[in-house]
Amino acid sequence: MKSIVYSTLPFLHLTPLKAVKECLAIGADKVEVFMEGPSWSRMTDEMRRDLADELLQLPCQYSVHPPQFDLNLASDWQSVREAAIEEYKKAIHFAGLINASHIVIDPGYRHLPLSSLKEARESAKRGIESLLTDAERWSVLIGIENGPVTQKLLFNEEEYVAFVKSFNHPMIGAVLDTGHARLAKWDISGVIDRLGVSLLAVHLNDTSGRVDNHLPLGSGVIEWKKVFQALKYLTYEPDLVLELNTETSPEALRESSDYIQSFMRER
Repeated sequence: MKSIVYSTLPFLHLTPLKAVKECLAIGADKVEVFMEGPSWSRMTDEMRRDLADELLQLPCQYSVHPPQFDLNLASDWQSVREAAIEEYKKAIHFAGLINASHIVIDPGYRHLPLSSLKEARESAKRGIESLLTDAERWSVLIGIENGPVTQKLLFNEEEYVAFVKSFNHPMIGAVLDTGHARLAKWDISGVIDRLGVSLLAVHLNDTSGRVDNHLPLGSGVIEWKKVFQALKYLTYEPDLVLELNTETSPEALRESSDYIQSFMRER
């Protein structure tokens, strides 16, 4: 099986470089760089280039998770959509500088029920399509992630799979977040099966079933045996990314990694 990928999410209190080094100290050989928090929001283009140079010196491969908390490709507001596209393009550029395999893109949310679901989906699709030129230039795949908030989601599980596949483009695939899927009451193993080769990565985290709390694996309500059985049936191996919350200790990360490997070794 592939090595476990570690997200820097638990280490957002550190500088980005130190966060990656923490992941390496745990045993990572691939890290997903999570671009949230003041270290990132205050970073100039020159600082990003310098950081990229430093990251390339480390014995590590990368994927990139851009900022998403304040961005929305599906917003009713054109200025908000344009801001999201601009930030995502900057993140793709950074991903290219560090030779990242893929970037995680949130298609956005519909915050008010009175907003048109059809228009929100169309805005999300146009926004993602507008990123393709940059993604191709930098050889960075786009992974569309599922969200956690059921009443604001653009898609149910069938619609999400159909949305990903509707692009019919080799640069676009899916990133399935297990905690988000469980909160939305999706059949996680079924979604894995239906996505097939479109599945670039899986964000592995558990949940209490009530909030998106990115718990260590086995401490929430997800039925992990079914999830890992579905992953083993795939004809290839997507990235398995441990994306745990900011309260997670290095020891808890190691325990979750061991938890994954114990399931993946089972026949």
